[in-house]
Amino acid sequence: MRIGFEAKRAFKNFTGLGNYARSVIQILATHHQENQYFIYTPDKVKNNRTNFLFELPNTLIRSAPTKFLKSYWRSKGVVKDLKKDGIELYHGLSHEIPSGLKSAGIKSVVTIHDLIYLRFPNYFKWMDRKIYDSKFRSACENSNKIIAISEQTKKDIIHFFGINEDKIEVIYQGCDPIFYAQQSEKKYNEVKLKYHLPNEFLLCVGTVETRKNQILILKALQLLPKNIHLLLVGKTTP
Repeated sequence: MRIGFEAKRAFKNFTGLGNYARSVIQILATHHQENQYFIYTPDKVKNNRTNFLFELPNTLIRSAPTKFLKSYWRSKGVVKDLKKDGIELYHGLSHEIPSGLKSAGIKSVVTIHDLIYLRFPNYFKWMDRKIYDSKFRSACENSNKIIAISEQTKKDIIHFFGINEDKIEVIYQGCDPIFYAQQSEKKYNEVKLKYHLPNEFLLCVGTVETRKNQILILKALQLLPKNIHLLLVGKTTP
């Protein structure tokens, strides 16, 4: 099968959305080499986080034909390139797919990570909310299948967009190999001493803001024995 990826954030984002995009591409290209993969991005960016994308088996990278109108190419013009490459399935890795896929006879999947602009609108400008709503809603309505990264995201898609639940599959994100790395006892003790950590504690890593719901963790902690400590790691929202 010839599979295309909308992969702008694989090259331009180095947090959650970008990590997800790079991981999906790498895993499929490595473990399912019977397929031909095409990565579509407005810009090819080479650095220590993206270099491997240029070396994956059975994978080609396509970029916008001109430095002008990149946004148009990503949202519509890319369909011509998909047809030229014989793409059978197109995966929008972060909330979006281009218009015109159905008329071109190309099946599509879109991954929806969250709908926080609707759950927490106060974090977003009015115009940004309108743009997101147009893109996300269109992608959900016009794709053949939707991947939600959590049960909550699936519920939000059904609640806000009225999408049939049978169209949505919950597929959790993978775990980066960096989290499998074993540290020495010496390193553990150095960190423990530096941050004055207890022997045992609950660890919560993520941006410290309302939508991450650390308040619920604190409430739950009150129901546990007093000797259980909580360690929050992350920056606060400006």
